[in-house]
Amino acid sequence: KELHSFARHFIYSSKEIKIGEIFNEENTATLRPGKMEHGLSPEFYERILGKKATQDIPEQTPITKDLVEDIDGD
Repeated sequence: KELHSFARHFIYSSKEIKIGEIFNEENTATLRPGKMEHGLSPEFYERILGKKATQDIPEQTPITKDLVEDIDGD
């Protein structure tokens, strides 16, 4: 199970993202995190594109639901 988690991809910022900036293919990527924190599963990738960041996000940060405005359609 640990190896499975180690090898999975998750969504990360590929560069710094400012609050209110739109998530797009240039500022996000799916990466294998190794032992780093895990972000959202790649199944969320299409859902976050076009959404706004709720806060400033440094480069190489795992993208979590709380960083994405209206990810659940709220």
